[in-house]
Amino acid sequence: MSAIGASQQLTRQINQHLVHQGLIAIQKWKESGHLLDLHLELSPSIFRDEEFIRWLPSAIAHFQLLTNQVWIELPESHFLTSQFNGLRPLRESGFRFLMSRFGSELSSTSLLKCFPFNGLKFNKGLFSHGLSEGMQHLLRGWIAYAKQLEIFSIRPALALQDSPIDLNDFKFDWAEIHSHDASNTQTRRETKELFSS
Repeated sequence: MSAIGASQQLTRQINQHLVHQGLIAIQKWKESGHLLDLHLELSPSIFRDEEFIRWLPSAIAHFQLLTNQVWIELPESHFLTSQFNGLRPLRESGFRFLMSRFGSELSSTSLLKCFPFNGLKFNKGLFSHGLSEGMQHLLRGWIAYAKQLEIFSIRPALALQDSPIDLNDFKFDWAEIHSHDASNTQTRRETKELFSS
């Protein structure tokens, strides 16, 4: 086996292990009466691996999880540099796709027409130093356009000092939050729906 082949096999095994651990955790929650979706944030390169793409649906089915309960999060940069062909079979079979770090590039809007995303998580860097008036208009336009395409928008988790302006006016569908669990000193990432008028 070549060095490239060995590296690809190792990457596949690592990502398969991560998926398997996630499925075990979801199964335990299910046994305790909680039905949760599985969120996968894997190495973007793994979705160019045809063997992994064939394996993933069977792994999901083995744990009796529906494909529409699985969210695959990939950064915007992946979609700027990669073909969508490997992802389309997963999307067509029901997997949901979330594009993170949205708004990093000038070509961000054009990506929305290339692939049927389910959600967008905006780039945290957009909010780091406040938003200019022009950027505020652009942000509202992105959110409105996403709604037309039935894509929901997620505001990234922000500390109060990260944004000096009120973001509630932008009508994000969801907000990401970081919750700290004092019992195990870990930070958990969650999303919550925003009920804005």
